[in-house]
Amino acid sequence: MAIAQHPIRVIYDNAIVGGYFADLLVENAVIVEIKAAKAISVEHEAQLLNYLKATQLEVGLVLNFGPKAEFKRMAFDNSRKVRSWLKSASIRVHPRPILISSFCFSYFMI
Repeated sequence: MAIAQHPIRVIYDNAIVGGYFADLLVENAVIVEIKAAKAISVEHEAQLLNYLKATQLEVGLVLNFGPKAEFKRMAFDNSRKVRSWLKSASIRVHPRPILISSFCFSYFMI
């Protein structure tokens, strides 16, 4: 199951310091950022890496549907994250999730 525009709180030192909306959260395990640019840029990769650092999630994808469809898989191991705030980090389910079928990802999972 994939949830569109999933809100994620960023917690540091037991205080909420911000939040963001992941374009898609797949199976509560993978953050997917969707772009429509000429190419995947360093900024797109940095955005996804920051999302991974701020959550308990370890895997993310940047999907770009520009002139040429492309993707970038990124991982950030939880063992590299600061343990004190990782335990308090949370992912809250959107009150009205928008479900996206997984058939559109089959191209990228080959």
